[in-house]
Amino acid sequence: VFANTIEDAEKSLSTSLRLLKTDCIDLLYYHGLGNLNIERAFESDGVFTWLVKQKKAGKCRFLGCTSHNLPGRFAKFLETGEVDAILVTLNFVDCHTYDFEQRVLPLARKHGAGVVAMKVYGGGAGLNYKRPGPAHLDLQYIPQSLRYVLSLPDVASANLGCSSADQVRNNARMAREFVPLSADEAASLQTVGRRLAAEWGPYLGPVQEKAV
Repeated sequence: VFANTIEDAEKSLSTSLRLLKTDCIDLLYYHGLGNLNIERAFESDGVFTWLVKQKKAGKCRFLGCTSHNLPGRFAKFLETGEVDAILVTLNFVDCHTYDFEQRVLPLARKHGAGVVAMKVYGGGAGLNYKRPGPAHLDLQYIPQSLRYVLSLPDVASANLGCSSADQVRNNARMAREFVPLSADEAASLQTVGRRLAAEWGPYLGPVQEKAV
């Protein structure tokens, strides 16, 4: 559900239930915190309050929050105790820009929320996926990036976008063959990550809230 109003949230959820041909889903996300107006999300007529009610009404088993950027927005949602899972940008490059690893994952662990990694191989510049953007990783770094994410102790799952059957097979093979990064491999990857982060910049949106 990517919405700023209950009306739009209702449309989004009802459409998903209809397309999935079900009356209950396992995990319902309040999607894109970094690109929403969340000032009233906790009010009686706010979207997050409405989503919590949907869970209590049996429309979903679990409730989650997602974001590509603005990691500082997660604390207030996790501290409600209502968030069961988060879906956030995690890869060895963006840890130097958005740093969900240090700013959000410890909070998720504290409040018992599961962690799903997205943008494991980098995302489309400006969230444009019609063609690969400058922030997509070179193929040589794909195996290391998956190993980096799966080596993070808080990550329960990696959400990998696939556009071909070969990509599905390759991802499955790499997952089966997964071996955690050694200390030397992790240090080397951090060096590459810092260099690429300087090239990519905050391509998924701002890192911090604008000063008022």
